[in-house]
Amino acid sequence: MINLAKATDATTATSSIVVSFDSRWYELLQLGKIRAVIRKRGPKKIRPECIYVYLNSPISAIVARLSIREFEWRNNVDAQLCEKTTLNLKEIRAYTCGERFAVYYVGKPELAQPKVHLDELASKLGFVPPQSFFILSRRGKEQLDGLGKFETLVGRARR
Repeated sequence: MINLAKATDATTATSSIVVSFDSRWYELLQLGKIRAVIRKRGPKKIRPECIYVYLNSPISAIVARLSIREFEWRNNVDAQLCEKTTLNLKEIRAYTCGERFAVYYVGKPELAQPKVHLDELASKLGFVPPQSFFILSRRGKEQLDGLGKFETLVGRARR
């Protein structure tokens, strides 16, 4: 089955992405402590405006949406980035291995009400969790906004 949530080309793409996270990030996410997200990979053809947060097992669900205030590629780490990501310098350096990395500066999370679990995502959209990220299709964004009852921020205002 094809993952209908994933954009296949520029005509189906939105400025939103789905990013996979380890389940250990859930509490910090719920509390709004995460103000920046780093990844080894990031979009190069779009300027991302929104992250749909997929938490891996045992949660296995889309749990939140984050507006992206700023997006950049970096080669270095500073104390401010450590604070915003809730990671220390050693953790970030171990993760990035000295390579260039993407930084998403995010707003307060909008929590899915309810969480949109993998079995529902798979049955309705053929959803397969990304190893890193994927660009969300228009159809996928509409479905996720409805299933997670996302109403504010970028969801309804920018289509």
